[in-house]
Amino acid sequence: MSGELTNVMRVVLIGRETFRVTRNYRGMRIRSGRAWVTLSGRDHVLKRGEEIALQTKHDYAVVSSVGRAPVVIELLGEAPRQSDANLRPVVKAL
Repeated sequence: MSGELTNVMRVVLIGRETFRVTRNYRGMRIRSGRAWVTLSGRDHVLKRGEEIALQTKHDYAVVSSVGRAPVVIELLGEAPRQSDANLRPVVKAL
């Protein structure tokens, strides 16, 4: 996945922050920390260096950090065919 995707957006999640990633991104790579990713009704726990494909046409991914350490996520290959390709917060714990 990493060789063919050129557009990259980095996101940092701290504490109990949770973000929704729209279907415009084709993949996600964890740069540091651990992330809980829910995609198409399935849960995945990813650690540093791991990637997941986000190629689903009818769903989005929900991402949060696992543990106390911040997680740095790279969203890969924003697809230009969709106009709602922004990252939107879902929940931010106080």
